[in-house]
Amino acid sequence: MNVAGGLRVSRLVCKCMSSICRQSSTACDNVRPSLTLFTKSGECSLCDEMKEAIEPYKYAVDYKEIDISLAENKFWKARYRYEIPVVHFNGKLLMKHRFDKAILEDALKTK
Repeated sequence: MNVAGGLRVSRLVCKCMSSICRQSSTACDNVRPSLTLFTKSGECSLCDEMKEAIEPYKYAVDYKEIDISLAENKFWKARYRYEIPVVHFNGKLLMKHRFDKAILEDALKTK
């Protein structure tokens, strides 16, 4: 595992989920892209809306949520305290505040 800005990044996982992909990510068509939602516990109506909107896409991605209010995520809290919800796609900023279906679907097509 690599650590990028405090976020643990594991090797890419094949869509078939049978094992870790042993091919390079550019050689394997079965690699699932990663989708990370930065959120917080407690009252966050925008976070709740984003979670609900992302739900139908979870099957197509390696999905994880990062709760920035937890002590171990202080790096992300400092970065996104006033920006959540924030979504990264394959480790890069994709959207924040509000869900945009077209942006996510374009990203999934070009993964």
